[in-house]
Amino acid sequence: EIVFGSVVSGRPAELEGIENMVGLFINTIPVRIKVDGKETPRRLLNKLHQDSIQSTGYHFSSLADIQSLSSLGKDLINNIIIFENYARKDDQEMLTDIVYENSETFEQTNYNLNIVVVPATDFLKIEFKYNSSVYHSSAITNSLLHFHNLLNRFRTFPDVEVSEMDYLGPEEEELLLKNFNSTEIVYPEETIVSLFEEQVNSCANSVALIYDDVKLSYNDLNTESNRLAHYLRNHYNIRSNDLVCIELPRNEKMIVSILGILKSEGAYVPIDVNYPQE
Repeated sequence: EIVFGSVVSGRPAELEGIENMVGLFINTIPVRIKVDGKETPRRLLNKLHQDSIQSTGYHFSSLADIQSLSSLGKDLINNIIIFENYARKDDQEMLTDIVYENSETFEQTNYNLNIVVVPATDFLKIEFKYNSSVYHSSAITNSLLHFHNLLNRFRTFPDVEVSEMDYLGPEEEELLLKNFNSTEIVYPEETIVSLFEEQVNSCANSVALIYDDVKLSYNDLNTESNRLAHYLRNHYNIRSNDLVCIELPRNEKMIVSILGILKSEGAYVPIDVNYPQE
C-alpha cells in the first residue's frame, strides 16, 4: 500500500476557457495505491488509469484538509510525482495569441524526493530529484536501476503477476543473494549454557555483567541462573522446548532469566514491557 503526492494542474478540460486564464492553479493531492501481488501489470495499470480519471473531482481539495483527516498528518506523503506537459516551441502552431520565446525557471519543493516526468516528441524524460541530506546518492542510483528494470518487466511481461516481477540488477542480485549469504562458519558442538559454564570454571570471580550499580561475577550469574532453572523445573515442570516468556526491562534480571530458562531446557520468549497487558 503506497501513498505519494501527485501534482495536478487545476485546469479541468470541462471548465470552459480554462486555458485562456492566467494564474497558478496547481495543487498537490495524495494518491493511494493498494497493490495485490496477484495482479498483472496490465490489470494494475488499467485500474490506476480508471482511479486517476475518477479522482479529477478532488483536484481542488486542500492538501492541509486531507492531511488533517489522517493520523499521519503532514507525514501522509513525503514524495511527489510531477507530470510536466508545458507548451513547447514545437507547439506554437497550436497557439494563436501567445508566442512562446524562451523561459528560465527555478524550482524547489518541500519534499525530499520528486519524480518529474517530461514528455518529449517520441519519448518520456523521467528525472529523480532528491534531498542529498536525506538520501544517499547510491540509494537513488539503486532506485533508478530498480525503476528501469521494472519498466522493462512491465513492458515485456504485461500478463505475469506483479509478485513474480524481479527488479534487481545482476550485480545487486549477486551481492544480496550470494555474497551476503556467504556466512558459513564452523561452530563448536556446544550449547550456550556449556560455553557459559566453561567461562565460570576459567574465571569465576571476573565481572560478567554490569548494569547501573549492579555487578555480577561469572560465579554470581551462574548461581542466580541455576536457582531460577531449578525453580522453573520444580514449580512449573519445564521441559525441553517449553516456552517461557520474559517480560522485563533490559537489566541484569533479564540476563539471569535468559540463562535460567536455557538451563531448565526451555526456550525464552521476550515480550516488550510497553505492550498492552492484554
